[in-house]
Amino acid sequence: MLVTEISYPQYRPQLTSLYNSLWYSGNIIASWTTFGTQYIGSTWSWRLPSIMQGVPAAFQFLLILLAPESPRWLISKGRDAEAVRILAYYHADGDEADALVQYEYDEIKTSLELERTSQYFTTRRLAQFGSLHSL
Repeated sequence: MLVTEISYPQYRPQLTSLYNSLWYSGNIIASWTTFGTQYIGSTWSWRLPSIMQGVPAAFQFLLILLAPESPRWLISKGRDAEAVRILAYYHADGDEADALVQYEYDEIKTSLELERTSQYFTTRRLAQFGSLHSL
């Protein structure tokens, strides 16, 4: 979701598609690695695929520490000024008064308000009834 929030609107569909496609590419590589190492006659038959999957995950964990907070999360916690600052940094070269920044801020704020006031599809209601069929 952060990819969608932070990316510039003109490039958002391509970046979101790329992000989603890379997950499947990683899955294919992991599957073939596991298939290829199944005949190794030692514990390396499971260690090698685990290491190959763990290294990118560790790298991603380190990189996520450099990522900005989600503007949506910041707004939901009442930290609107920080959210506008992040949106302005990534979408308007730091201009917080830019029309695109204000539009995206209002869009996020409106969607959060709709989610808060929506009574029909809430997690609590789904848990109470157990399935969508009983709604």
